[in-house]
Order: sequence, then structure tokens, then C-alpha cells
Amino acid sequence: MQSLNTREWIQVEDTARLWDVEINGFPVWTLIRGRVMDSLFSEGMGASSGGDVSRWRRINPKLWSKYLKTLRFLASHQNDYSSIFFKPGLDWFQKYYYSRVKNPLIAESLWRGITSEEEWRSSDTFILTDPLMIYAALQARRITLPNPAEKQLSELIATLINAFKLPESRRESLETHLRKSLKSALVLPPLLEKHIFPRISGKFAILHQACYLGGEAILTRALHDAGFTVAEPQHGMISQSDYPYQYPESFVNNPDHPAHRCFPDYLLVFGEYWRTQINIPSKTVITGFPQLSEKAAHMDSRKIDVRQILIVSQFTVSAQMVELAETVARAYPQHRIIFKLHPNEIEMPERFTSLHAFRNVSIRGLENIHDLIAHSAIIIGMYSTTLFEAQVFPGKRVFYLENLFFTCKLGASFTTPDELIALIADPDRGQAEYPYDYFFAPDWESRIDAFLREHVEMR
Repeated sequence: MQSLNTREWIQVEDTARLWDVEINGFPVWTLIRGRVMDSLFSEGMGASSGGDVSRWRRINPKLWSKYLKTLRFLASHQNDYSSIFFKPGLDWFQKYYYSRVKNPLIAESLWRGITSEEEWRSSDTFILTDPLMIYAALQARRITLPNPAEKQLSELIATLINAFKLPESRRESLETHLRKSLKSALVLPPLLEKHIFPRISGKFAILHQACYLGGEAILTRALHDAGFTVAEPQHGMISQSDYPYQYPESFVNNPDHPAHRCFPDYLLVFGEYWRTQINIPSKTVITGFPQLSEKAAHMDSRKIDVRQILIVSQFTVSAQMVELAETVARAYPQHRIIFKLHPNEIEMPERFTSLHAFRNVSIRGLENIHDLIAHSAIIIGMYSTTLFEAQVFPGKRVFYLENLFFTCKLGASFTTPDELIALIADPDRGQAEYPYDYFFAPDWESRIDAFLREHVEMR
């Protein structure tokens, strides 16, 4: 595996002064940084790309009631919400976050996934952002950027290609992406300011993956311009090679930089370890990981299946994880091998067809990962959050394919499938070496309540 060179990329963006480039008053590097970094990441990892929500999924008849509910909301005068949660479709988010807040507005999108039907039916506070985004995209098509902006756009793409040594063939797609993003930055904020923001009296927002920038940069700056405080809850593993959470020192340490308005005010992290992995303009607040802590507290150790091996896949390295699963399945035919898909892999069944040939391999999709950890004796992965989460459950043996994301030893690393088989055979290998509360702080309830109480009215 090639080096990811995240530090080198950060040095390049700093030297090229990309953070200082503005077009139409918007810091445009925030709009296209993720696209460029993803390309570099995929090349460095030999990784495969994830999927996107198909247009057919957007018009699925099962969603019509949700669209209708959203359109009624937009046409109504419903207001006086305390806060807005732009969130992924994770049911546990309700239990531990917005259920604690008085009258929040919950804005979900198909791309992030949507919450259970039961929650949608029982609450008047759920809306889909997709209709608004579709309308914004249609409006953006009518816009033509002025010639000076087009010239700046072309010059910036030329700078990126030269600075990051990208192939010339990328020019057109990068220009198209940036042009669309710039138009969205012109169209979307006025729509939000007209239809959404005035209804939120508490001026507090939770935004999933805000530090990834791109469209989230547009949304975050619009929220800040409207007087909101914005927080992002940690959603998974963060490392020093994870570019959405790594930025140049000169940029991070300049509180007056205009691009800081594209970042959340707070990043809510699981524990102290994650603070050591982050270099962003936002403040960090330790809140713990409630779902994990509760699951571990109620786990019955007698239900552990000593013959169950959990292999956690990643959509960027699907092929490598399938190869590992095949090797383990052959070496341990009497064991149950659980192959857990990353959410982005669920609609990519063609990547895992070879595993159907193994009777002892079971492919799982949206099943609760913590239940699978709790009932497995051995956990195998590459750079999944699951490998950290396994530290909370006693008696687990953890093995991971050597990578540049981990700065601490979670168990035992390996470089080839044969090395893994040898490690599994040695009962003394794969044990945890860190106290779990270094990764996941205790007392999550008091920590989350203390943070929310500072910013929003509680129930």
C-alpha cells in the first residue's frame, strides 16, 4: 500500500494558498477540497469508490408520503422550533440527542439515510431536505456565472492540477463540479433563509459530517450567517490521515480567516484519544458514545460465541476484505464468519458474490454492529471504528490489516492473510492494550446534557 501522504497534501494546499481563494465572495477551496482529496486518497489506497443515491430511489413511491409531509411543512407556518438537526438516518440519534431537546426540527436526506417509519409517523418534526435540494439544483441550472468568475474558476483548477499533480483528464470534471457548487452557494442559502431558518428560534444546529465541507460548507456558512451555533457529532473513526479533520496550522490558528465560517463551532468527540487525531478550527467537546456504552453495559458475556469471527468491511477496500474473509473461511470451516458490510456497500452486492460459495460465511448489512461485536470472539478489520469499539467489550481479540490510520496498537496487526491465520491460531495475540475509556469517555448522559443545555432548551 502506498503512503497516503496526508501531511504532504496539507503542505501543498498551504503553499498554494488555496484557502485564500474566493470566487463570488465564497472560499472555493472548501467546495472542491473533498473531491480532490478523495481522488488522491483512492489512488494512494488503491481503493474503490462508493455509490450514490440513484435518481430512481428518490422517486420511490414509498417515499411519497415523506415528500408530501415535507411540502406541507414548507407551505405551512409551523415555526418556533428550538433547534435543527441535519442528521443521518440513525435511530439511536433520536434516543441520545434530539429526544433530550424541546421541539427540534429533524431534517433528513436520502443520501444520509432516513430514520425508521415509526418515528416518521409518530412525529411532526421530521422533514426531508431532498425537495429543497432538488428545487435548488433546478434554480442553479438557470444561473450563468459571470466571465470573471469563470476565469477564476479555470485558473484555480489549473493550479490544483499543477500543485497536486493530477492528470489533465480530471480538468473537465473538476470544473463542472466546482461550477455546480458555486451556483449552489448562490441559490441554496436564500432558500434556507426563507423557508427553514426563520422557524428555528433557538439558533442551534447539529450537522452530520460538517468538517467534510463541500455542500456542508455551504450549509454551515449559511447557518452562521443566520446566527446559528453549529455542532458536529463524531460519527466514526478519525485519524491523522483522515483529511476532513486535518488542515494547515497557519489556517487553523488564524481565527479571523473567513473560511472558518464554513466549519462547525464544535466537534463532539467520543473521548480524549480523538482529540489527539484532530487539527481543525472547531472546538472539541468530549461527550462519550452513548449507544456503545449502553450496549456494553448490558452485554451478557455468556452469549459470546467462541466460534464466531466478525470481519468488518470498508467500501474503499472491499476486495481486500473479501480476500481475508475467503482465507479465514477456508482455514476455519467450523467457525461462523460474519462479514459486515459498510453502509455504502449495501447496494454493491456484486463485490461479494464470491463469498456465497462459503457455507460458513454470512453477509450482514444494516444489522446493529454492537450486537455483532458483543457476540463475536474475534474482530477483524482494517481501519473501521468497530476495531476501537471492540475495546469496550471484555475478552475480544482484535486483528487489523496494517494501515496508516492507527497511531495506537488496538490488538495485533498483519500484512497478509497468512499472517492473520497464524495470529488467530495463537490465543495470546490480539488482546487490548489501552483502557477503553481513553477512546470512549464514561458518563455520556451528563456530558451530552451539559453541552446541549448551554445551547438549546431541554425537555
